[in-house]
Amino acid sequence: MTARLRRYKTLNACADALAGEIAAVLTAALKRQRRASLALSGGNTPRHVLPSLAAAAVDWARIDVTLTDERRVPPGDAASNARLVDEAFLSMGAEAARFLSLWSGTESAKAGVRAANHRLADAALPLDAVYLGMGVDGHVASLFPGATSARFIAAGSCVAGCAPVPPQARISLTLDTILAARTIFLQISGAEKIAVLERAWRVHPHPRLPVSLIVHAGHPDLRILTSP
Repeated sequence: MTARLRRYKTLNACADALAGEIAAVLTAALKRQRRASLALSGGNTPRHVLPSLAAAAVDWARIDVTLTDERRVPPGDAASNARLVDEAFLSMGAEAARFLSLWSGTESAKAGVRAANHRLADAALPLDAVYLGMGVDGHVASLFPGATSARFIAAGSCVAGCAPVPPQARISLTLDTILAARTIFLQISGAEKIAVLERAWRVHPHPRLPVSLIVHAGHPDLRILTSP
């Protein structure tokens, strides 16, 4: 595996390091191009990362921000990743960033994917940075274990997803869109998840363990950060 792996003694130390690395990648991208792009993960761990990232000295007015995945719920719903980004990132100093939501209505799954693809077509693609988390089942974004290949690959940037727990209806970046990013950050926190990551390194890549498709892809700039 060619990924860069770094271990930190605390979640806060890992979060601060990750925020600094994402900021550095975006700032470097802005030296090469007019705009840069970033996809953020939802969940609990990003709450430790996003405020520090928002406070970084990045020209947020030139950054397109989207999500790795979203639940098909209203933006104000407690389960909404867009709400998390608004509360923990945009309102914490990154208000100038252009946020491109993956889900912003009550469309069908097919219509929702089409709308998300349309929004992302206006972003700076390929993504300059993708920030991924991982579930204890090895899922990344809304690419869950055992799903058919159609759940991972689609013609556009997004695909409909289905979670094993409510709210089940999701929309996700495709595996191809994630792997096309210039830099992928994967943050793993806790002994149980670290054990899943270690298993992913040992097995042949397979959709039954989606994170294995990331770590075995041979991506040129995959950075994995772990903490207890």
